[in-house]
Amino acid sequence: MYCEESEQNVREDMLEIERKKLRLMEKRLTQTDNADNLNKDEDYMFFKSVLPAMKKLSDLQRFQLPGKINDRSYGAQ
Repeated sequence: MYCEESEQNVREDMLEIERKKLRLMEKRLTQTDNADNLNKDEDYMFFKSVLPAMKKLSDLQRFQLPGKINDRSYGAQ
C-alpha cells in the first residue's frame, strides 16, 4: 500500500516537473520572441503537437515517456 502511494506521488511529481519545464520553455520563448516566432519554433510546435496524445496515456506511461525519449535520442547519436 505504502509503495503504491509512493509510486503515485513520484509519478505526480514527475508530471508536475514536466509541466513546469513546458511552462518555462513557453515563457522563455515568449520573452525573447513574439507570438509569431513562438509558432515558428519547430521544437515547441512538436511538443505542443504531442500533448494531446500524452493526455491519453496512463500515469505510468507518461512517467516512463521522458526516459524512453532520452534512451532513443542518445541511441540515435
